[in-house]
Amino acid sequence: MEINIWGMIGLYGGVIGGLLGWWFGRQKARKKRGLDELYYHIWQKARSYSWYVTLGALYVFFTLLNFGIELSTAMVLGILLLTHVASWGIIGIILTINMSSAAPLQPSRV
Repeated sequence: MEINIWGMIGLYGGVIGGLLGWWFGRQKARKKRGLDELYYHIWQKARSYSWYVTLGALYVFFTLLNFGIELSTAMVLGILLLTHVASWGIIGIILTINMSSAAPLQPSRV
């Protein structure tokens, strides 16, 4: 088995970069008094809703398996992780805009 050095650098470099960005962002928000009750409420709700999106993705994968489509474990776990984190971020942004603006976002009828 051959080790892909660039893959390892990307994997662990991404984790280190993400953690550093998260830490510096929290430090900046703490200095500007941005870590209040509303912040914690919004991101707790966003995390809760993102689990529903992840559950939907799990049902899609189980349906694909029932139809006989071959899926690799790494691909499924990667897509589930991306689904969960991306939906958490997108829902958090939408909730932040809705809670911070005078007129909340209204979904279009289309």
